[in-house]
Amino acid sequence: MNGIDVSHHQGQIEWAQVRDSGIAFAFIKATEGLSYTDPLFAKNWAAARHVGIRRGAYHFFRPQLDPVRQAQHFLAVIGHDHSELPPVLDVEVLDGVAPQEVITRTQQCMNVLTEKLTVAPILYTSAYFWRDTLGNSPAFSNHPLWIAHYTHALSPRVPSAWATWTFWQHSQEGRVHGIAGNVDLNRCNEKVMLS
Repeated sequence: MNGIDVSHHQGQIEWAQVRDSGIAFAFIKATEGLSYTDPLFAKNWAAARHVGIRRGAYHFFRPQLDPVRQAQHFLAVIGHDHSELPPVLDVEVLDGVAPQEVITRTQQCMNVLTEKLTVAPILYTSAYFWRDTLGNSPAFSNHPLWIAHYTHALSPRVPSAWATWTFWQHSQEGRVHGIAGNVDLNRCNEKVMLS
């Protein structure tokens, strides 16, 4: 199952064309840090739903900022329009914070999201960041994994804490009808059921 992830960097999106090109799901940037909201989130969120593309919202996590307040900001922006996919916490920078403290703060943010949404959020990270920077931490092995690994291999490199991946961002240079310029391309693990 093929998907994309987008933010305001993709500009105005023609979502019907995206759907007709075979895209089944989309992760849409909602928030970052304590107060930033992607300026096109609301428009993309509504338009993707209107054309029948399964949606998930993501928050870009800033480890140096209060993790509970970040979760609250994310929840306030996504509101009660529940998505078809679990929410995502995007963890890919240290921002000057020690690796173990990044894990601790990520867990605090995840705990708030899990409690409020009653679903385990997806963790997004890159194979190399998790392995080389965060030491292959097993702290989130009970969360679905969305892994970024750009390779021509048939499957991505998965950190040892997870048995497999749920979503795989396999390219930053995709081209999809309805989007001007490059867009991230993703796959859903065929063993994972989307409902």
